[in-house]
Amino acid sequence: MQEGAMLRRTDDFRRITKKLSGLLKQLEGSMPIDFTKDSSKILSNRGVYAFFSKDAPIYVGRANRTFRQRFRQHVGRSSQHNQASFAFKMAKIEVMRKGIDSRNMTRKELSKIPEFKVLLSRCKERIKTMKFRVVKIEDSKTQYLFEAFAAMEWNTKYNDFDTH
Repeated sequence: MQEGAMLRRTDDFRRITKKLSGLLKQLEGSMPIDFTKDSSKILSNRGVYAFFSKDAPIYVGRANRTFRQRFRQHVGRSSQHNQASFAFKMAKIEVMRKGIDSRNMTRKELSKIPEFKVLLSRCKERIKTMKFRVVKIEDSKTQYLFEAFAAMEWNTKYNDFDTH
């Protein structure tokens, strides 16, 4: 790798990380979106979003298409485990509380358990009622870094950054 290319990447990283605290304040201060009523243009944008429960952030994600599409994936009845990752994580915790040891199960194995399917559906319904806040970010690198930064700063309960 040439030295000039490496310096540009380092400069990109520094440029992005300088923005993160401001983006966090912007996300935290944004108006919650009610999908049953809101049809604003912000939903057509890409960026980072957070779900809030009782005014506390519990999950941060990124929308590389639109916020509207990503929200629908989180709550859609036919959404698979890799699309409804937040609901899946919630349901996995719930199924463990019911005595089913899911720690070593794959997502596919868990998805076949009838009780898990019911819990997953309930979690999707619960997510629909949560406050959903967004910040528009077009740049993918900034989205990735900010998603991790926000989740770590807020110590969100359902972000773990394991792959699906």
